[in-house]
Amino acid sequence: DEFAELCTRSDQAENPLRPVIDVVEGLLRPLHEKKADAADVERALASTDKACRDFCEVEIAKARDEQTALVADVSRNLDLQQGAVEGCVKDVKALKDALGEDALGQFIEKYEASDAVVKADLEKHGAGLDEAVAGLEGVRSDLARAPDEDRVKYMLAALRDDLEAA
Repeated sequence: DEFAELCTRSDQAENPLRPVIDVVEGLLRPLHEKKADAADVERALASTDKACRDFCEVEIAKARDEQTALVADVSRNLDLQQGAVEGCVKDVKALKDALGEDALGQFIEKYEASDAVVKADLEKHGAGLDEAVAGLEGVRSDLARAPDEDRVKYMLAALRDDLEAA
């Protein structure tokens, strides 16, 4: 009964144990009905047992082969990944050696110093630009107060007339 439950418990459509329980039940049915010879049933059970053992050995061998192939794939991929990691470690070490231990700190200090110089120059040039703009505004104001060309021609003509009259 336990074996029958084990064989029918799975909901898989292709339960490999289903045919086994069908054979066993077929062999036991005549015994339950008292129509079979015990020796015949014993021989049939022994044959079924051998068939089951052979089936299990074949399936176990297939599973071992699949497992061996999967382990080989995992091992191969692991070796590839390990090689890639070792390559990256070597590259990082080479970069560190090329840069030196304090190269980044020195680079930052030099950058900050040159950045300060550039900012000071920009402020100085900005102040000079502000002075130039103020000077241009003064010139523009002076030009706005100066007489235009027609007015200057009129003044010169009036001055010439005054000189001729004098």
